[in-house]
Formats: sequence, structure tokens, C-alpha cells
Amino acid sequence: MKHPFRFELSVYGVVLSAMRGYRALLTDQQKRLFDVAYNKVLATNKPELDGMEMILIVKALRRRANLFLLLGKQAERDIYLELANWIDRERQKFQYQFYCSSIKRSL
Repeated sequence: MKHPFRFELSVYGVVLSAMRGYRALLTDQQKRLFDVAYNKVLATNKPELDGMEMILIVKALRRRANLFLLLGKQAERDIYLELANWIDRERQKFQYQFYCSSIKRSL
């Protein structure tokens, strides 16, 4: 099951920038998994993502937020961190709805 996202264009650029930077730090094996999410986001600002892909995006955004913290850029850090937290909350809601519906069907 996939969760449809719609990123505003300004947010879309932030997500792509964070993902591009995070991808450069990964090993080849990690890149293969990450590229699934990266290519979906790269293709459109309305990707359909599963829970794991959302986690990868959140990791990229938090990594960029930590970089801004080290550089002393608090405002930029807050933007990336707020976006990461929003995506993480959406993932949690999505997974909760999915698993609750699965449990109800099995009863």
C-alpha cells in the first residue's frame, strides 16, 4: 500500500536537495534501496511512497538539518527538521491506518 504525497514546489526543492546530498554519502548497496525513493520523488512532486521510502526521506532531511546545526544556521535547520517531522507523522498515520484495517479484517 502506498501513501500519496503532494509536495509544494518550494518543499519539493528542499526534499530533492536533502536527498541528493544524503545519497552521496551512501554505499552502493544502500544507494540501490535509496534510489527507489529518490527516483519516485525526482519524477514528480506527487509521489506515492510506502513506509520505508518515507523513512529514507526523513533520514535525508534530518541529516541535512544536522548539517545546518553544525554550520550555525538555525533557521534552515528548523525548516528541514519541521519537514522531516511532518513526513514522519504522515508515515505513522499511514501505517497505523493500514495495520488497523488489516487487524479488523483478520478478526
